[in-house]
Amino acid sequence: MSRIDEELIADYIQWRSKTTVMVAIRRKSGTVTTADTYRPIKVATVNSDIRAIKRILNIARDWQYKTKQPRLRNLSGEEGRDRVINHDE
Repeated sequence: MSRIDEELIADYIQWRSKTTVMVAIRRKSGTVTTADTYRPIKVATVNSDIRAIKRILNIARDWQYKTKQPRLRNLSGEEGRDRVINHDE
């Protein structure tokens, strides 16, 4: 935990942004393999990873672990979704 800094996270974000979507395939025999779709992951996926890292570092700080608190910002370009609810909901 103490080795996580802004440079390490920047490297992770750069690597993660270049990865592609992987899917799990369950065979009839019960074994699970993965397959690459060759579709790049979306910005929302990287931002979700960043939020998880933030949460982990905050919990570690609350538990008195010695961690650096790097400044983490979400990437721009995430497509938002609007949801309209009706009266029943």
